[in-house]
Amino acid sequence: MAAASDWSDVLNVHPISAILRESNQKDPKRKTRSDSRGLIAVQGSDLYIWDSHTASCLYTNLRQLTADDSGAGDLARKSKRSQFQTLLCTNTPSFEVERLQFSPSGCHLSLAGPGGVIVLELPQRWGRFAEYEGGKDAVLCKTISVGERYFSNRKQMKLLKAEWHPGSANSNHITLLTSDNVLSTYNIIQPEQPIEIITLSDGDAGNVSRFQAVLGDVAVSFDFGQPVEMGKQKQTAWPVYILRGNGDVLMAYSNPMLYTSSLKPAKNKFPVQGPLRMFPPAEDNYGTDACSILSLNSDVPILVIATCSGTLHLCVLSPSKEDFDDLQSESYWRTPDSSVLSADVPEMTMCVYESVEIELSLTTMSMQTGEIIDDDFSCPIRLERDPGCSDRFYCTHAAGVHTVALPWITNIINYCSDDGTDEDLSSAQECVVEHLVCTKPLASSPSSPVGGVCVVSDHTPGPTLLVLTNEMEFIALPLSTKYRSAPTPLVSLSPSKTMKSPLRRLSKEPFEQHIRGLLKRQTSNPLLRSSHEADLSPQECFELLTRATQVFREEYIQKQDLVREEVEKRVNILKRQKEQQQKDLKILEQTKSSMRNMAENLAEKYEETQEKQDELLKRIDGVTRKLQSRLPVLSDAERELQKDLSKMKDNLRHMEAQLEQIRIKRQYQERQINQSRKAGSSSSVLNTNQSSQIKEVLNQQNEDICSLMKSVSELKLEVGT
Repeated sequence: MAAASDWSDVLNVHPISAILRESNQKDPKRKTRSDSRGLIAVQGSDLYIWDSHTASCLYTNLRQLTADDSGAGDLARKSKRSQFQTLLCTNTPSFEVERLQFSPSGCHLSLAGPGGVIVLELPQRWGRFAEYEGGKDAVLCKTISVGERYFSNRKQMKLLKAEWHPGSANSNHITLLTSDNVLSTYNIIQPEQPIEIITLSDGDAGNVSRFQAVLGDVAVSFDFGQPVEMGKQKQTAWPVYILRGNGDVLMAYSNPMLYTSSLKPAKNKFPVQGPLRMFPPAEDNYGTDACSILSLNSDVPILVIATCSGTLHLCVLSPSKEDFDDLQSESYWRTPDSSVLSADVPEMTMCVYESVEIELSLTTMSMQTGEIIDDDFSCPIRLERDPGCSDRFYCTHAAGVHTVALPWITNIINYCSDDGTDEDLSSAQECVVEHLVCTKPLASSPSSPVGGVCVVSDHTPGPTLLVLTNEMEFIALPLSTKYRSAPTPLVSLSPSKTMKSPLRRLSKEPFEQHIRGLLKRQTSNPLLRSSHEADLSPQECFELLTRATQVFREEYIQKQDLVREEVEKRVNILKRQKEQQQKDLKILEQTKSSMRNMAENLAEKYEETQEKQDELLKRIDGVTRKLQSRLPVLSDAERELQKDLSKMKDNLRHMEAQLEQIRIKRQYQERQINQSRKAGSSSSVLNTNQSSQIKEVLNQQNEDICSLMKSVSELKLEVGT
């Protein structure tokens, strides 16, 4: 697999590009178009492009474009890389398609435009390279017209935005926002009748006055948030954030699985909140030309509101608190209509964390006057999320492409978590804005809106941004992740178990982070892709060169010089600290040797003191024993000993009586034995075995008697003493 930068070169010479350029030349709206579009979509490594002239979808595989077919022939390799398929529609759309979007399951592709939406059902795959219909050049695909009768009866109505509903179990539901202030959800299996309708205006659905349109009270965009549980039944619902043209944000809850298909559409079961309060308040209501809203897929709800003037408001959504009620008297607050709220639906508040203004056209300086040329150019901005990164999104407009990264999302999540983490939000980094592609370099240049933007998440070249310009040229740009903060340390490497340098404890931020902050660029030189019809004079080209040189000087050279000074200053500080530490080490070595000598002396003195202590303890024991013996009164121990001795004396008397009885019995037995022996030696009463056994018993008794007599004599001696 080749690098991502090769994709643009290969795609621009691909037959698809030739078809797109030919269709673009025949497009009558090419010169007057001012809005960016989304005519490309990527699923894995499959690229889909909409051809407006032929009203068909072109398909090719990106991996085949840059595959290394070393074993194949040149002709076969060239044929394989130039291979593509045309997906024809059974019912071609009569409106201009402006956006392609895959369903969550990847089986359907929505074709949306101001005149409606058509769903393209992708055929199944088989074949050697898994192309459609075995690799045919053209494949006929089934199309589904969503709400066709509704759009045909209202010629003046326009479709503002179409999104696949994330709460659909089979990925068959799509939500449409129309210019009559109605948000409706359709099931593509029964596409004529909506199953859920959310009315965003105070009056009847579809009645939008010119006065409301002028004041910006009409919804212009919407987006879905993360699912939440609502009510006592814990029903899962998806919040829908609706943006009005005046900057107000409405909030509704939707779940298409709660409604059954019927002839009559069902009203939404959850109330609509709004306009939501915004904190801190602003006199201009944070802009009156809002055009797009985006909800980032993070643990904490974060909304991005874009205006036509190029301003992005990054808001954190949180439940409303009683502390905000004291500020309702201020005229800057946007108070919600309490009549539509319910006790089961929590009231939300938007906190504007950061506002940033992106550079639509490049800021240049006049060569005659030396003043900065002001450009009041404004255009609608389309916000697109990054499917592989929840803290990054893209802005496409008539002047190019910007990418915005939010490194402070991790701080917000830690601050809002319940683990008791004390996160300092004041030290969080600002958002990182990069100007990737500029199609309107000068104020005098004609606008050249972007034709489509998508992210290719391929592991071999890495994340790549694929851009289709208005001139039907492809640009592949690698995406960087250097803005991201360091990952959370493991539990085994927690601060309580790791040793840190005292110098790092004193510094408020790591030196590496400080250097990154100094090298952070506020302005970048984008890739210039202006319209082919733009005729730049030598003076205008020199202005662009001067601007680029100035950016390189201010954002690169000067900052690198500043970083070099900081590094040198840091090196000098570390050298002085090293010298001081070496001196301290020498002093510590001397102190260590002296303390070792003192420890040896103390050990000898301790041994001598221990010996003297043992002698004193022995003398104290002797003195205590003598004093105890001379006391006229017996102690408790002596009384106990006396009792034991008296008991032993009684036992001795009893044992003496028993010994006397044993002695008498022995004498009697001896006499009996002697008499039996004298009675007759010929006739023996006992045999040899019996005699031996009796002798053994007598010997044993004799030994016992001797031991008893010995113990009695010892007891007598002890009692006598």
